[in-house]
Amino acid sequence: MWCDGAMASRSDPACDAHPTGSPHDGAFAGARPDGASTAHDPAADAVAALARVVAGVSGGVRRREQERLAAAVASAVDAGETLVVEAPTGVGKSLGYLVPTVLADRGDADGAQRPVVVATATKALQQQLVETDLPRLTALDHQLTWATVKGRANYLCRARLDAIDRGEEQALFTERVDPAAWDRLRAWAEQTTDGDRAHAPAGVTDALWAQVSVSANECPGARRCPFGDVCHAEHAKARAVETAGSVFGCAVGPGRLRWLARRGRPTAGEEPAGRVAEAAEELAGALAQLPVGERVTPAQGPLAAALATAESAVSGLRQMLRGLADDADGLGGGGQPAGDGAREGSGPDAQPASSFDGETTQRAIVDGAARTLLAELAELREHDPDEAVAWVEAGDVGGDLSPTIARWGLPPDAVATEQIASPFDHARQGRLFVPKHLPDPRRPEWEDGARELTWRLLAAAGGRSLVLFTSWRRLHATADWLAQHHAPWTLLRQGETAPHQLIARFRDEEASVLLATMSFWEGVDAPGDACLQVIIDKLPFPRRDDPLLAARRERAEASERSAFSEVDLPLAAVRLAQGAGRLIRSADDAGVVAVLDPRLATADYRSVLLDSMPPLTRTVRVADVEAFLATHLAGA
Repeated sequence: MWCDGAMASRSDPACDAHPTGSPHDGAFAGARPDGASTAHDPAADAVAALARVVAGVSGGVRRREQERLAAAVASAVDAGETLVVEAPTGVGKSLGYLVPTVLADRGDADGAQRPVVVATATKALQQQLVETDLPRLTALDHQLTWATVKGRANYLCRARLDAIDRGEEQALFTERVDPAAWDRLRAWAEQTTDGDRAHAPAGVTDALWAQVSVSANECPGARRCPFGDVCHAEHAKARAVETAGSVFGCAVGPGRLRWLARRGRPTAGEEPAGRVAEAAEELAGALAQLPVGERVTPAQGPLAAALATAESAVSGLRQMLRGLADDADGLGGGGQPAGDGAREGSGPDAQPASSFDGETTQRAIVDGAARTLLAELAELREHDPDEAVAWVEAGDVGGDLSPTIARWGLPPDAVATEQIASPFDHARQGRLFVPKHLPDPRRPEWEDGARELTWRLLAAAGGRSLVLFTSWRRLHATADWLAQHHAPWTLLRQGETAPHQLIARFRDEEASVLLATMSFWEGVDAPGDACLQVIIDKLPFPRRDDPLLAARRERAEASERSAFSEVDLPLAAVRLAQGAGRLIRSADDAGVVAVLDPRLATADYRSVLLDSMPPLTRTVRVADVEAFLATHLAGA
């Protein structure tokens, strides 16, 4: 299992899996359980093979740091060790661990090649692996195969499209869309073989795609859907299983049950919510009894009983919600509020319909979460008892890897670690700009100052900037403001088309500005002057309503530890480092990372964040940024 990215978790919908018939990507590696070794030198073989792969890449350069990573992975795989590696952006991690894994002898007792799973934190990184990195490895293994698995909403839903065609469901547009783009989408839907949004025509916005896709909460399941046999999402999962054996990625834990209990109390009542809370503690106790580092199954022992209790409690809460909904006539089939987001009429010119009350909305949210959890609990119950169930998570702040190792539940004395330095001279190649003069971003006057400063920075770079936001609201507000002020650059806004199409345009159109949210903080590779500047609006602290993180905060506070220092600050540091890492991608790159949040220069915790970032030369003067960029562009 490889986890590639700043923070990837199986409970995070952004974490997409890459099962392959040969290995893959990440910072967490496990390998040959028999501990067997061979007469050859696996580290030397991996370095030599990596050199051949890099030589075949246009502009490819051998990097000592990348070769060190490949050698460490090869040695760990050969020795059957668990390896945790930390490496900054730009090292070439993907090829660094893919090459030695492809070369490794992964045959089982029957001679079959054991699969490898790569989990990425974003779909952009997934796309980079599939379109760029993995095809390069076929020179090492002509039989190399791979498959991708994404969240259900990334695939065309034939049931939804059929319901629109037969007039049983309206196309519910949340914004005015291009009728020609709708026609192109419909034509593509008739021809596509995989239904993957990544292959949809250009110009398919998020609003358009939402009409022909469903989330896990909305899907009734393949067994109950008349289009289950031709479901693109189910076919993608089947291809992954065929390629990589059994792939199981269900995350059920006490944190989700506690969240459901809290949200369920005001909507379903104290008694059913209390049973869910009790089930959460029973499950926590059962998980605490599991042996560290060993595979477990959900069909045996205390875990089986705890899961059964959880399933019964969640089912009881949902039954109460359904009864309340029937009384209020507020919920339709499938747990969605009647009229939730509904629009009068259909097609691109549809107009908004009336809204519904807040109580019904909250009931629908809890009902949807309960339904998803029940489906996952059922999947656990029906899981083959001969197969393993694993909980996997990756990522941490730079420096000490022991917090990561402890959080994974790995015995520290049985884990090999490797920390790889950056191959770049960041202090010479780039600048880190933090405007101390701006007000605190929690004050309303910050937004006007941040937008005006963004304009000045974009002008200094001539566009050529990736602008990363921590919220959709600020993304749209800034993009609209730039458009209203007739920005002379091509504005590319996340949601206007598929992510990989936006990234391709950003690379190709020199005077372009790409405005995006968290899913673009990783996996965006635009070397050279295509990306001369990365602007980050605010420090990327995690949301307060994430149930998994809420459970971690509760655990820290129960032990009288700082939840902010233990949960929020490390996550922000990793995300900030990943966002800043979009800038310097080669030894010839230069540019500016601008973080428009003065807390990075003034807060007591700033050193934790700064230490995790690339060591760019720091400044608080925008004039220094303008001079640096002007000098670079003059010499380009």
